[in-house]
Formats: sequence, structure tokens, C-alpha cells
Amino acid sequence: MNRIGTAGWSLPAKPKAEGTHLYHYARTLNCAEINSTFYRPHRATTWAKWAAETPAHFRFSIKAPKAITHEAKLREAKTLLHGFFDQIKPIEHKQGPILFQLPPSLAFDATLAEDFFTTLRALYKGETALSHATPHGLPKKPMYSSGSTQSPVWQPIRPRHPPKQPFPEVTLR
Repeated sequence: MNRIGTAGWSLPAKPKAEGTHLYHYARTLNCAEINSTFYRPHRATTWAKWAAETPAHFRFSIKAPKAITHEAKLREAKTLLHGFFDQIKPIEHKQGPILFQLPPSLAFDATLAEDFFTTLRALYKGETALSHATPHGLPKKPMYSSGSTQSPVWQPIRPRHPPKQPFPEVTLR
């Protein structure tokens, strides 16, 4: 199934029908990225409410906390990853890829990447996406942890509006 969604689920105006913005958004698009987890954790009741407001096929892409990506810079992140995955358990049945947005100052380091992804894969087998503020320093093809092709780590395309140049041709797999 192809998934189309946005970062967050704001609507231009709340529909007059009963339900939250998320409820109505989820009846039009089939996924959304949760950005707020980058800044703060959420209560289990919040996760459960979001899961309840969306149809069974709906998925959430969840951004990893900046404590992992910007503060620890992926180093010795096992305890932080444990805490994050424990926090999102109430929504794991609707969980899409986990997004790790790296800071521009973090240059690609093969040893660091291997250590981080080995730790990550020991804790989490689902899809992950790696995003970097600049295209420099990341490999041009999908990255895989420990030789596994079962759960690839993708570098997502993040278009800006309006684009400065035409979008590149993309082949979906």
C-alpha cells in the first residue's frame, strides 16, 4: 500500500462535523508524521487517543527525540532508544517508520552509523528513515544495518515549497 501524508495533521479549518482535526485528516490521508516527539515525550493516554481516532489502516511516522539525534549524536544511545520505544508502545500497532533527523553538524561516520544501527536493530525491527539537513555526507543509496535487507533505512525526500528546482525523477519500489 502506498501511503501519503504530511508532517502533522493540521487542516485549513476544522470541519463542522463531529471529531478532531486528526479524525478528519485520517479519513482523507492514510499516514502522518508526528514531529512533536522530537521535542518532548507524550503520555500513554495521548498515544492511545491518537490510535483510537484513526482507522485501522492508518500509520504514524514518528520522529525520534532530539536527545538521540542532536544531543547524543547517535552515540551510546541504547538507554535513550529504550525510553523512546517504551513511550510509543501504546501506538505500536499503527506505527510506521521511525524518522531520525540528523543535525547538519553530524558528518557521516561509518563506524558510528554501524554502532548505532546495530543497537537500533537489536531493539527495533521496523522501518526507519534517516533525514539529514543537508544532502552532503550521506550515501546516495539506502543504508542497511548489519547486512539486513529486511528493514531498510531510507533517506526520505523532503520537498520544500515552492521547490527551487524541478523534482528529481523517483522510482518507487
